[in-house]
Amino acid sequence: VRGVFSFGLGALAAGVLAQFPGDRVAGTALMTKDLQLNLVRDGFSDGTSAWAMLPPKLVNNGTAIFLDWTKDQKQIIWVEANLSEQQAIDLEDEMPKADLAIWRADADGKGARKLADLGGHLLGSPTITSGAVLVTLVNFGPKDPEGTMQTRIVNIPLSGAKMSLAFQSQGMSSGPIYSFDDGSVFLAHFKPRSPGEVVMYQLGRDGVFRVSEANWRTIGDKRANQKPTATPPFVIDRVSMKLTDESKEIAGLIQATSHQDAEDFTNAVVCSQVEFCEVSANSVAYTSQGRVWVRRIIPVSLEDYQNAVTAVEQGRLISQAKLAAVGLLVYSADFDGKFPDGNWRESLKPYMKDTSFLDNFVLLTPGADINKIDKPGETLMGYMQGKNGTAQVFFDGHVTWVEKK
Repeated sequence: VRGVFSFGLGALAAGVLAQFPGDRVAGTALMTKDLQLNLVRDGFSDGTSAWAMLPPKLVNNGTAIFLDWTKDQKQIIWVEANLSEQQAIDLEDEMPKADLAIWRADADGKGARKLADLGGHLLGSPTITSGAVLVTLVNFGPKDPEGTMQTRIVNIPLSGAKMSLAFQSQGMSSGPIYSFDDGSVFLAHFKPRSPGEVVMYQLGRDGVFRVSEANWRTIGDKRANQKPTATPPFVIDRVSMKLTDESKEIAGLIQATSHQDAEDFTNAVVCSQVEFCEVSANSVAYTSQGRVWVRRIIPVSLEDYQNAVTAVEQGRLISQAKLAAVGLLVYSADFDGKFPDGNWRESLKPYMKDTSFLDNFVLLTPGADINKIDKPGETLMGYMQGKNGTAQVFFDGHVTWVEKK
């Protein structure tokens, strides 16, 4: 055991805020003297390294119905819509008809601007390359109650150039849309009068070309042999978080992709209410209530992160150990100084507002008579066991923290 010491309330905040005196560079992140991070709330670790998310930055204040990164992870792309209530319901069918627009912003959330306005029904999600956004739109003919679908594949350069109409045809074109570079797109087109017949087209800078079956096999082989795109070192998991007995929200959790089996692997909540959440190598972009937000991810000292987590764990366990002792002592006052025996946790419920934490409290003296305790300040009542140490509570109510070996 490295040390045994009493834990004061003033130490609860120790290590929770990581402040960086002076300017220094950690990895690719610039730490400034004004930067303070709540490592417990916004930090996470894979056991060998640690990171933290900076506070969220509002990118755009519209209603985003799609969000993703470009392949080079340098820009955020989203589709924004001015949806009525009925259109929002239609969105569940993934074919909204609304005032749609394509927007982009830099990885840090700066430079947001509209790339293009769109008309027609959006079919599926856009395909994003490093230099363009490819959108499938469907228009319905006015004379046909069922609608005659007219598919348009729209190429929207991220450079801000004028939107170009790359392909338009009667009938249904279907994904996936394969994009090998910024200038070539391949799609399968189903003829309206021969739904079983599929024609492959290549959309390039020089126009639209029909692809022969032999050439398509060559293209398919090329795609199969492509090197996989580099994946970010982080992953997003959307989970349901219980807020109250009747309230739940979908939260985005960020995790490192390496060492996920490590004992001290942790994650952090990006936002407690997200619709879309995508991560790059150094930022996480997401939508919450339609608004687009971005949070920078920076590397932090693993020691600082572990110290912050340990400090919070100490404060929590010591507080819970003290609460357990108070509940037991109040109970004993009603029963001639005797502690509950048997199912003692159930016996304490009338004396405590919350007893859920008692599942982790080890009572060493069930049924004890405090009138027979000669040295209450030296007699151990019980303890709370944590990952980094143990909160020990004595019969006089004081608590000490014993660090793990």
